[in-house]
Amino acid sequence: MTLIVRRARPDDVEPAGRICYEAFNSIAGAHNFPPDVPNPETGIGLVSMLIGHEGIFDVVAERDGRIVGSNFLDE
Repeated sequence: MTLIVRRARPDDVEPAGRICYEAFNSIAGAHNFPPDVPNPETGIGLVSMLIGHEGIFDVVAERDGRIVGSNFLDE
């Protein structure tokens, strides 16, 4: 089980967007706040705007060929 951190690609949008939704929804629920990312489609839409944007440095974490995380830095 090797973890690889690499630049994000367009085909990473859906899995990274779903993870974004799950992570933010979980945090909001734990604190009884309304979610910033209310559904998977919103997470996917957000990530699709970030991946490949010239002002954003994007990475994904991949384990065994599956996306398990992502991060985005506004340069």
